[in-house]
Amino acid sequence: MEDAPGKPNPTGLFTAVQRLERSPLPCPVFYVGDTVADMRTILKARELQPERQWIAVGILPPTSKPDERRQQTYAEQLQTAGAALVLANVEQLNSAQIERLLHP
Repeated sequence: MEDAPGKPNPTGLFTAVQRLERSPLPCPVFYVGDTVADMRTILKARELQPERQWIAVGILPPTSKPDERRQQTYAEQLQTAGAALVLANVEQLNSAQIERLLHP
């Protein structure tokens, strides 16, 4: 976590993708996070590397779950910050949703 500047600076994200990528063509990147800073990281990544498809997926944090109104408000904040999709937990991100996000 301390190998790169903090969010929303995407340097750490770029480093992770560079280490994982094996194809010479830019592959899409899904970034799953539960904060506005996570979503803003993807917006910054798009600015700095527009040739790649960057997709932000928001996850509601446990602190928002006891209150439905709080969940709605937090989901709206994540969407406003750039989330293409907001889910209650990461296990809800399935192959059909990924396909729709890749090919809207």
